[in-house]
Amino acid sequence: MNDLYNQADAVLAKPGGVTVSECLYKKVPILVYHALPGQEEINLLHLLHQQLIVYVKDWAKETMDKQIMLLWNDTVMDRMTVQMNEYGRKISDLRSTLCHILKLQQ
Repeated sequence: MNDLYNQADAVLAKPGGVTVSECLYKKVPILVYHALPGQEEINLLHLLHQQLIVYVKDWAKETMDKQIMLLWNDTVMDRMTVQMNEYGRKISDLRSTLCHILKLQQ
């Protein structure tokens, strides 16, 4: 998978924990087309709140032109890259991350 992520311009996927973690680590833009009830929905909401993904909720209904424009929109991809870098910086600070987790538990 590492080689595939290195070659990818973006990933179209569901918001599963492993896929999302790998994409965030590799800084590969993520386009989410569907989320299963439960953990994937929770992941989707968190990723949307952090502006780390593009959610294409009506993927099957979109026209091919619109899909291609979304995939290659530099503004969208640049914003996602900036957000991924910022998110990575935040979670790489172990002390802050642990404090944040403890706050969530209260």
